[in-house]
Amino acid sequence: MADLSGFDWASAPLKWRLLDISYLVLDLGVVIGLLIRPHVGLVLFVVAAASQIVLYTVFRNWVIDVPVEFARSDDQIAYLWTLVVFHLATLLIVGTSFALRRWHCR
Repeated sequence: MADLSGFDWASAPLKWRLLDISYLVLDLGVVIGLLIRPHVGLVLFVVAAASQIVLYTVFRNWVIDVPVEFARSDDQIAYLWTLVVFHLATLLIVGTSFALRRWHCR
């Protein structure tokens, strides 16, 4: 969207643009939720992270099946696994933190 990837966002595949918009809305929901209703923000955060994991594992082929001019190198495709690990780690850290906080407050 901000043209940081080296191609014109408006010419990107429709599915990529829809995913960008969806995650922008979801991320805004996380931030606003965490500021106003932390439990809502936490739920939206889990939805965002878990959906990224599903997107980059189960639907990986769908995500990378794009016209040749948008095809990614093998290194860039392999980077998706790094993102999966990142999202798993953040879910683990946030989940552990939340569980410890609840346990400590008893």
